[in-house]
Amino acid sequence: MFEKFAVISAEQPVVQRPQSKIPWWLWPNLLACDAPIIAVVWQLFIAYCFHMQVPAGATLTLAAVVWLIYLLDRKFDAGQQSTGLIAPRHYFAGHSHFYSTLILIVAVVAIVSSYYLPMGYWQSGSIIALLVVLYLAIIHFLKIPLCSSSPTKEFMVGIVFSGGVCLPAFAGFRLPSVDEIWVIIGFAATCFVNCLLITTWESNKTYLKSIFIAFCIGMICLVFVPVAISVSIGLAMLGMWLLHGYRRKTSLSARRVAVDTVLLYPILTMLIMYPRWESLFYHSLYFFYRSNAF
Repeated sequence: MFEKFAVISAEQPVVQRPQSKIPWWLWPNLLACDAPIIAVVWQLFIAYCFHMQVPAGATLTLAAVVWLIYLLDRKFDAGQQSTGLIAPRHYFAGHSHFYSTLILIVAVVAIVSSYYLPMGYWQSGSIIALLVVLYLAIIHFLKIPLCSSSPTKEFMVGIVFSGGVCLPAFAGFRLPSVDEIWVIIGFAATCFVNCLLITTWESNKTYLKSIFIAFCIGMICLVFVPVAISVSIGLAMLGMWLLHGYRRKTSLSARRVAVDTVLLYPILTMLIMYPRWESLFYHSLYFFYRSNAF
């Protein structure tokens, strides 16, 4: 189905020839299911580091809502693409009938799972919801000229994604601790770098100055966060910089998948701490079944 697509790169106008067969490792990116996986991993990882119990309903809702937002975002991007060279995920979003069906299924899951959210998550989550609406309006409907010439979209994605993942830290309008605030900022900077690199690789826009600033902010945050989180953010930043440094030696599709994969470093930390992680998992399930929202 990809006989008509190609990909734009900052170094080369066309980096990949059209493919008639989709590699198995590209499917998570095409279906946008890498984003909810990353969100869930980081939410549970941060909760573990700060000894917080996250209701299973909150985690399920986070996964469904993040997935839905990414699916809609790509659908809107595909509709705004001019004729010419487009990214594989945008071509898939614009030409696959299954994609629209997937959006409806995920939307239903998001609505049903939100029923099991405690009231505190509803209250604080409304702020994140407003930010999402603001993002969709600014990026896809208002089409402000400044947004197309600056990394506004990437910045908003980093803020909203980090806010949604770290929602347990301020659920019920609880005031986050200083350490938790540093984690929110550091993770937002990491997501910002991730988005900026993808934009740089796939277009003629170069945001190296913004990438460097976000990288420095992320490095500063490492000093003030728990060691496990510091190591995970540091490894993710290092992995993204290495991918950018060796961008001419790898295909764009491989880089696009790898730059999201490096955000899964917390899995290694959780595997090392498996006994306590297992305990947190079962406690989360117990809290879900015993919560008032059930």
